[in-house]
Amino acid sequence: MDQSPLLKEQKKYYFRKDIEKLKEYGITEVYIDDEHGLDVVPDSTSQVEEMAARIGENVLSQKHPVPISFKKEVPYDQEIKAAQIEVREAQHVIKNVMHDVRLGKSIESKKVKQVVNGMIDSILRNPDALTSLAKIKRHDEYTFVHSVNVCVFALTMGRHLNFSREELQQVGIGALLHDTGKMNVPVEILRKPGSLTETEWSEMKKHPLYSKAILEKTEGIPEKSKEVAIEHHERYNGKGYPYGLKGEEISV
Repeated sequence: MDQSPLLKEQKKYYFRKDIEKLKEYGITEVYIDDEHGLDVVPDSTSQVEEMAARIGENVLSQKHPVPISFKKEVPYDQEIKAAQIEVREAQHVIKNVMHDVRLGKSIESKKVKQVVNGMIDSILRNPDALTSLAKIKRHDEYTFVHSVNVCVFALTMGRHLNFSREELQQVGIGALLHDTGKMNVPVEILRKPGSLTETEWSEMKKHPLYSKAILEKTEGIPEKSKEVAIEHHERYNGKGYPYGLKGEEISV
């Protein structure tokens, strides 16, 4: 079989014609390496729910019931104001966390729990508000904004999967802090505009291990939250990192 010429290229694809070109070669899905560019985000809460449904029973804990759609307790136009406050506070907290980690200081887990609980409250009232804010693209301070967005979508999916409040808190803390280890990656690698060398990429892939070490030293971080941080780049097919865990070796 002739190999697609696309596999010999390293470039970014922006336009509809590029997608059509991929389809011509029989490519039906792609992975986005978010170490080298911004990932896409779901268009709506319903899309997050669809993603959750596709996870399947193999990945879900047996104690969780079948995913269901929750009734929204508060109208969107009422909840959006509270959601904006929660997002701003979360971005402020994670920015300070990253700064402290860079300086070798400890994380104030109490503040992290407070902002996660605030986001949980908002998502339980109406998840559309927070998820709509998470769709806003900001290229400045990407790591801080990205961490908050990951937390929002993780909590939304957890809500759809009927996680308990304690489980939502565990997931939310881990999601918000999942990239703290990047602060231990050399700045010249973290902010390099071009492609990373093999050596640089090897160093970048250590950031989940750095996150684990940071959270291990932080009082009050649940073990399940640490699992989120250490395993967020593992893949069900075993091709992830840092451990190459496969299938149900990966936590829920």
